[in-house]
Amino acid sequence: MNALFYEHNSRYAEVIDKRIQAIKSAVELTNDPGFIEPNQLMVVALVHQMALLLGHIDYFDEKIAECFDNFDDADLFRSLPRRTSSGAAGRIINPMTRPYT
Repeated sequence: MNALFYEHNSRYAEVIDKRIQAIKSAVELTNDPGFIEPNQLMVVALVHQMALLLGHIDYFDEKIAECFDNFDDADLFRSLPRRTSSGAAGRIINPMTRPYT
């Protein structure tokens, strides 16, 4: 479990230990199958929706890049300081794309 915390930029051993201890001492809120089972199904449905959406984000990024190349002011936006290594200009024009990293 430590590797998971490190992977998500949690580096302080004391904080990690507290989190692991909290997980180990957690108590279930309910054991009612009438509540748990439908919600498990909902989680599965949402995971499938997210997977589908993630597959389309790359497609949107490609289309934005194509449109950007045909944009009259593309050179102006390309000349702006970049906050990422590539594609920042397209995200300045269309902020609905992925956030800056």
